[in-house]
Amino acid sequence: MATGKLEQSPTEQSSNRRWLPLIFLFVAFIALTQYAQSPAVEPVMCTEKLGVAAADVVMLSASWCRYCRKARGFFVSEQVSYCEYDIEKTVTGAAMYQRSRFGAIPVIFVGGETLVGFDRDSIELVLAANDLL
Repeated sequence: MATGKLEQSPTEQSSNRRWLPLIFLFVAFIALTQYAQSPAVEPVMCTEKLGVAAADVVMLSASWCRYCRKARGFFVSEQVSYCEYDIEKTVTGAAMYQRSRFGAIPVIFVGGETLVGFDRDSIELVLAANDLL
């Protein structure tokens, strides 16, 4: 009596294995493009010495967030005075993030404006309105 187990022939097994290198290359390509999109810019962390008042822009971020990396790169390339709080590594950042109730990062504070996410056009408009660009 048959056990109900389907067995693949050797040609079906080798056919399935043929796809493995292609799948690996696809996954590697996606991973590389995700990391290559944003320049590696060291974050300027908000500290007692720096003082939040000294920064024109304050950002809530996380080390793994690619949109935070894009925002960081934008601020550096445009020479905007900014600092950031990592919401996972600083108590102040975690508290500010919890109070904001947006549920997404980056959260960018410019003057009285709050922006969520990285939208270059919106950030440029707010920075220009606050004479920061």
